[in-house]
Amino acid sequence: MDATNFRPKPEVQATTPDLVLPKSTRTEAGVATGFPKTPEGAVAQLAALNVATYNNLDVNAGRAAYTAFAMPGAVGLADWNATKMAMRYYADNPSTDPTRMRATFTPVQGLIKGSVGDSWTLACVNGQVLYAYNGDSNRIGVWDCARMQWDDGKKRWMLAPGPNPARAPLTWPRDELSYRAGFRDLQNVPN
Repeated sequence: MDATNFRPKPEVQATTPDLVLPKSTRTEAGVATGFPKTPEGAVAQLAALNVATYNNLDVNAGRAAYTAFAMPGAVGLADWNATKMAMRYYADNPSTDPTRMRATFTPVQGLIKGSVGDSWTLACVNGQVLYAYNGDSNRIGVWDCARMQWDDGKKRWMLAPGPNPARAPLTWPRDELSYRAGFRDLQNVPN
């Protein structure tokens, strides 16, 4: 993994069609949900979970999202990519006051690595976090891949049982490497 890919890179013109995400129909546990039972719906749900967790690098919001959207047997809270990154930030910067952190996550690209029927999808989201603290600001690239499974009882996509899948390459959104990895620009990004 090339850590320089966390930092901004020149963007290039997309050569693939956009990945059009469906709109959410409701909110649960502070997370947009109600996406349809399609691979695109799974990507939209993962993007919404990432927005809830990465915005303000809020570990408590991430915990609430995980608790509401993780099936039994899913990767643990401390190992889920989104909460892992937020917790690592605070562990690496122990003097940071979380109540003063301002961060915004923007999902930019998505990838459907695979699916089984319409009930299971390996989805990836690639985006940027813009954060500010004590007058300093920075942009970093973040990405997440997760097994997503449809829950017929809850009528929504959930983090599926199993360990973290192999992630797509760490790329800056819309750089040449991101398109070579198969990422597509997103339309209708959940917030």
